[in-house]
Amino acid sequence: MAAQMAEMRAQMVPPPAPRMRRASAPKKEGNSPAGIPLLASMRQLPAEELARAYGEARVALAGCELAESLRWVAEAVALAAYARREGRLRLRAVVRQGELLPGIPAATNQHNAANGSGRYAAAKAAGLSSHQTTTALHIHAVPEAKREALIESEYPPTVTALAERGAALARKL
Repeated sequence: MAAQMAEMRAQMVPPPAPRMRRASAPKKEGNSPAGIPLLASMRQLPAEELARAYGEARVALAGCELAESLRWVAEAVALAAYARREGRLRLRAVVRQGELLPGIPAATNQHNAANGSGRYAAAKAAGLSSHQTTTALHIHAVPEAKREALIESEYPPTVTALAERGAALARKL
């Protein structure tokens, strides 16, 4: 009886329509199956080319198969992880600047500052702007244990966010 019911159901349900695959560009190294630059390689494109590649990627995603969409998701996750690592490296570079700057004596008065001696003058000679110098000093104001925990967190703060935290701590003192 069960076999007869299954046979009747099979006759009632029409077979699925064949899926139409859209034509894709030949696959090249560093490109998706649709010929669009992969997310990781998009990072190195000039702004105009990046905008064009993003538009093409949106069109490709709109008509892609399930397996290809999973690949795009995996690439996006990998790129986000790469960006977090890159952000951590940038934070560590600014932390190091903040560690080095307090070792340079600050200008004791406006005349010393105008004559090019002091912390800000040394930072300027090294290529840092006064804003970058202040940012590094604010980040250095965050206690080391808290700073390390923030940098190694799943979603590390931006340089600006960490500097704002240090500035807030400095204002409390």
